Amino acid sequence: FDNDKFYCSELIYVIYKEQLGIELCEPKQVGDYLIPGIAQLPQLVKVMKKRGITKEQYAVAPVDVFESEHLKEVKWIYRQTDYLNMNMNRL
Repeated sequence: FDNDKFYCSELIYVIYKEQLGIELCEPKQVGDYLIPGIAQLPQLVKVMKKRGITKEQYAVAPVDVFESEHLKEVKWIYRQTDYLNMNMNRL
């Protein structure tokens, strides 16, 4: 990570690595994420240049964090009746 700004998944990656010593995934070069053809689009080139992002810079994408073997998905199923019961108990 070559700049002083973090993408959402990069922030999670750095917190886990620096605070817990857990490397959630292997950072990749930005160019590895770019789809051939799209990488040449003038709009993308302009945004990357404006933000100081190069294809050689390392990054972590949300999919990398999502697929990490160190994390587990936690599900909570929301039901309208749960919400109504919680609010009824407050009365």
